[in-house]
Amino acid sequence: IEVTLRHHDPDQLRSILKKYASAYMNFRETIWFNRNAVQLIENQKNIYFESWQKRQHKLIDFKNSLNLIDPVQERINLQDKLINLDIKIIDINKSLTEFKEQLDYLKKLPASQAITFLPEKTDMDNMFREIKIRIGLAKIEHSKLLQNFQNGAYEIKKSNYLLNILYKEYKTLLKSYLLKKISANEIQLQSLKKIIKDNKSRFFELKRYEQHAAALEEDIDSVWKQYITHRNKTHEMKMQNDLRKVTANVKIVSPPFANQMKPFWPNIPVVVSLSVLLSFMAISFIVVIMHIQVDSFYLPEEVSKELELPVLESFPFVKKV
Repeated sequence: IEVTLRHHDPDQLRSILKKYASAYMNFRETIWFNRNAVQLIENQKNIYFESWQKRQHKLIDFKNSLNLIDPVQERINLQDKLINLDIKIIDINKSLTEFKEQLDYLKKLPASQAITFLPEKTDMDNMFREIKIRIGLAKIEHSKLLQNFQNGAYEIKKSNYLLNILYKEYKTLLKSYLLKKISANEIQLQSLKKIIKDNKSRFFELKRYEQHAAALEEDIDSVWKQYITHRNKTHEMKMQNDLRKVTANVKIVSPPFANQMKPFWPNIPVVVSLSVLLSFMAISFIVVIMHIQVDSFYLPEEVSKELELPVLESFPFVKKV
């Protein structure tokens, strides 16, 4: 940069030159750069790209490790399944409580009154049906014996003994039935709890998977942004480097001569001609409008022509002098 100045004060001249030099150095630090900077940014760009590729492969391997097709939908299905399992456990606990209460009530009943206690669906069991038939037949036989023998007779005692055995057998069978139901419900309850535990474990595993996958995707996005930034920087620096090489040979081909150029606008002859033409057209338009709006007659012939009336006399209008 060559600066030519003329000034009467040497100190003032030196101050101006220092300002020029300072501005030039700031400009150089902003635009021009170290030749190794391009390679440095290029290396950083490549490092970020390789890091982005490694993280992409890591995310793919992580997704394939759990053998998942649609983890979000699977988690929603598991959540619905857990709700249904909880409802089943509530029903089983309710049934289990009812069976335990029935068993406690049955233990307090005498054997002869146990026949009146009949839980649900016990009539469907063949063993209950058979023993009830035997008890019914024994009662009928006992009634017949009471008609023929006295209450303390041997036959009556034998019939009472047989009825008590049948009552105890029925009560034992009923206890066994209730215990079997309680055991089946407890086994089912334990099985459902195990299924719930496995499903919850899978549910939390999917949740952890989603969180880990989201963290990996965020990390990948961050690395990709760094790569894009350094790629753009590399491109800009290469352009600046090319510009620096080109600007070293820049020269002025021809200086501007503004005093030899004629302005394209305004063109005075055209403007004057258009003004005259537009003024004439405007005056003509005003005259025509004024003539159309006149509703008076100035000559006798106009009255005869327009109104078709004869004119007998006309008096001219004379202004007072």
